[in-house]
Amino acid sequence: MNGDGREEIVIAARDMHEGRQCSWIYWGGTDGFSADRRTPLPTDRASDVAVGCLGPECGREAVVIAQDRSEVSFSVDSVVYEFGEDGQFSEPVGLPTYRPVQRPWRA
Repeated sequence: MNGDGREEIVIAARDMHEGRQCSWIYWGGTDGFSADRRTPLPTDRASDVAVGCLGPECGREAVVIAQDRSEVSFSVDSVVYEFGEDGQFSEPVGLPTYRPVQRPWRA
């Protein structure tokens, strides 16, 4: 994702970091992955993650993290983090997403 040729791992999580929930990017290194080389991505009730190019002219990959719900709604924005040429993430952009309300199964 940052152009260094190494693989990264992105994990949708609900960990607390500096007083708020976050997910993580673990940066690949010559000796594998380590908590020393990870970056928090602010998220709220993260439930899934996808990494890929968005748009027709993809230069760098983006991380899209689905968020489960808010205090009052199941329709909440997913957050999109895009990499810039400097290897840093942009401010997150909201992507409207909708989760159907789960109903109990009946025979």
